[in-house]
Amino acid sequence: MINTILCWYLSIYKVFAIFLFIVNTHVFGQDFEKIFNPDFQTAIDIINDIKPKMENQIKNLGGDYKVCAAIVFPEIIRYSLLKDQMETAALKVFYTKLGNRYANFSIGLFQMKPSFVERLEKEIISFLELSEFHFISEYPFNISKENERNLRLKRLSDLDWQITYLVCFTRLIDNIHKNNYSELGVQNIKNRISLFATSYNTGFWYDTDKIFEYKTINLFPTGNNIANNQFNYHDISYYFYENYLNKIDFIPPSPAK
Repeated sequence: MINTILCWYLSIYKVFAIFLFIVNTHVFGQDFEKIFNPDFQTAIDIINDIKPKMENQIKNLGGDYKVCAAIVFPEIIRYSLLKDQMETAALKVFYTKLGNRYANFSIGLFQMKPSFVERLEKEIISFLELSEFHFISEYPFNISKENERNLRLKRLSDLDWQITYLVCFTRLIDNIHKNNYSELGVQNIKNRISLFATSYNTGFWYDTDKIFEYKTINLFPTGNNIANNQFNYHDISYYFYENYLNKIDFIPPSPAK
């Protein structure tokens, strides 16, 4: 009887141990550098190239370089120059003429959509404490909607503007959620990056319940086409932060460079 019970406990323990191994391997043991090779290394090279500009501009705007870089790193992994050129051309034809309901592609290194920036422009001016960022909503007086969208598209294609939009986004998130930051546990850097990265990937206008729901859904690398997605956006952001940004000041370029 004792031997039977002991065997039963050992079997349960073995199953539980295997379960923990699988969970830990899937959740904590992902080696995204190998999984996304060579795109991961290409993204590292891009980050190296733009780091001086990013650090200087983000510092001047009162942002956190490491958090900002972690947020957009997954976007840089899936950035494709050819695709970007094609989608930018489509936006010039359809977005500028008809608006984001007809064309709303992600463009630039940080893969921002026109609708994202339009929403950012509207939200940012509702916070007096963010008045230093209200300039992103400013356009020439009496400009037509078509010309305004064309100018917005030009800004989206410019790295300086994308960096500015990124910092605006982080400062906006801070102001939207500052009253419940303790509840969200964002004093912990992993939770902070998770909140920012998920909001960036899905929509900063969602409430925390919706954002937490999205945190559990694999939306990388193909967005809403969930059947083809295997990974969580914010896991990749934190992986990059923990394994690169938080350990070394200089990220080695690829051997080819």
